[in-house]
Amino acid sequence: MIPEIMSKPEGNVQIRMTELKSKHRLLLVDDDQTFLRLFLQLAKIEGRDKEFDIITAGSGEEALDRLQKAVPDVVVTDVQMSGLDGLDLVHRINDHYPGLPVIMLTAYGGVTKAVEAIKMGAYHYFLKPVNDPELFWKTIREAADKKRTADELESYRRDHDRNKYEAHLVGESRAWHDIVETIHRVAPLPSTVLITGETGTGKELVARAVHRLSPLADRPFLAVSCVEFAGSLLETELFGHERGAFTGALTRRRGIFERANGGTLFLDEIAETSPEMQAKLLRVLEGYPFHRVGGQEPLRSDFRLVAATNRDLNQEVAAGRFRQDLYYRLAVYPINLPPLRDRREDILPLSLHLIERTARRLGRPGKKLSGAALTLLMHHDWPGNVRELANLMERALITSQGEEILPEDLFAGLPSSVHGLSGVSLEDMEKMLIRLALERTANNKSLAAEALGIARKTLSDKMARHGLKDKPPV
Repeated sequence: MIPEIMSKPEGNVQIRMTELKSKHRLLLVDDDQTFLRLFLQLAKIEGRDKEFDIITAGSGEEALDRLQKAVPDVVVTDVQMSGLDGLDLVHRINDHYPGLPVIMLTAYGGVTKAVEAIKMGAYHYFLKPVNDPELFWKTIREAADKKRTADELESYRRDHDRNKYEAHLVGESRAWHDIVETIHRVAPLPSTVLITGETGTGKELVARAVHRLSPLADRPFLAVSCVEFAGSLLETELFGHERGAFTGALTRRRGIFERANGGTLFLDEIAETSPEMQAKLLRVLEGYPFHRVGGQEPLRSDFRLVAATNRDLNQEVAAGRFRQDLYYRLAVYPINLPPLRDRREDILPLSLHLIERTARRLGRPGKKLSGAALTLLMHHDWPGNVRELANLMERALITSQGEEILPEDLFAGLPSSVHGLSGVSLEDMEKMLIRLALERTANNKSLAAEALGIARKTLSDKMARHGLKDKPPV
């Protein structure tokens, strides 16, 4: 059996088991060649060879050789064998092939070892001769099914590990769709990427998406905020240091450059670096060797660089605060993230995504977003962008007492100067909410009314009162 993965509209994942057509792979291990021949003959007579592809090994050592060439779905092994016995084989399999089920076969005198193997993680054991063949094969089939399912789920996880950053790139605006397309276009390439945008627009999220959707996805991703390290601290963070290089350097420390070798390095707030650090960084990016602080050994590192800044680097270059040659080296492929106030179509999907994610992190049930609360969110200017929205959703989940997040839950304890909504009337809020519902349902009044939780006639009356034209559905 393997899992068939189906994504539900709300983002949940449903796993449905479907029949697997290919045979299960069974490795049979025993140092008794007569037993191996009889096992294969009986399996063929009973038709088990139609369900299982059976491979044999005459010793524990041979079994390990077989495993190196191809990992089966289940191993059936004798306990008592010369050389590497069944117990040792279980130990080796646990170390090198975790999750591979092992079923033990033993004569009565080997029960103690078989039980010990179970404690070590073996799946089951049977006494020789097997008195209940149906139970024996049912157990093998069950173990093989679980292994095959685990393999399929792991494959699914690896594939979706790449895609999860796509799932987190939430947005419906044209501008955001363009950014996602840009990420997909540049991610497979080794080009340096420069991400610009206001604080809180999601620059590190985009950097991680570039990494996870690239061929380097299984290699390191290291992130450094240049603004967090003043002066020489940034140099030791990036280049590392030798023991005794300065007071407190009690051991050698590998820097970020070394640790990022073969992977992706994300330098956030790159504009905050000093001119001296910019010169050193440029040399590393151009492939010149570097040294740990206090060291003489020349080092090199091959990594993909993604840099980010909330400043206009062209202006920084013109003002003499940023090296022009470094700017050209960084801006091979620029990605500019627009502020949230310029892509208001993304506020609702982002809010719902953040509510679900934050509720899961807090261990709380998810909540709905009331229409009035959404209207407040749509009116806000979002100086802190997506980061501010994320903080707001967490505050609302903590504050909210009911099943819905209400307007009073959003800006609880914050002055009106923060959310800027003191001059918005309830009438304005209602009108905007109706317009938004009609837009999201392609002017389908029945669906819009359902979304708003009111009757269709009530919606028509309110539209007339607010001067909203009745347009035909798209």
